[in-house]
Amino acid sequence: MRLIDADKVPQLSDMIGCAYEGGEYQAYKSGAEYGRGLVDDTPTIDPETLRPTAHIMRGFVQSTYDAGFCSNCKSCIDEDYGAALAKSYSYCPYCSARIEICRDEDEGGTA
Repeated sequence: MRLIDADKVPQLSDMIGCAYEGGEYQAYKSGAEYGRGLVDDTPTIDPETLRPTAHIMRGFVQSTYDAGFCSNCKSCIDEDYGAALAKSYSYCPYCSARIEICRDEDEGGTA
């Protein structure tokens, strides 16, 4: 999938400089209007929804026994799991995944 600038489509599908005549012109015009209608009817995507999501998970590194890691890229966010939760990261500093935090004790504090 790729994001496009839908405001540019009407400029690309206008009839100025069209060399077709008669039936060919009508067919070209219908095709251009159909394509323009498809673009206009397509919902706009919020780019933020395409960003991957992650949560802070518990793990171990050499210098600590309880570190906080990004579940998306597996990078160590903080050497203390509790501090990682307390800082309430919005995004992973390494992969930019949006961090979703759930403070449910039954799940070990992760989402």
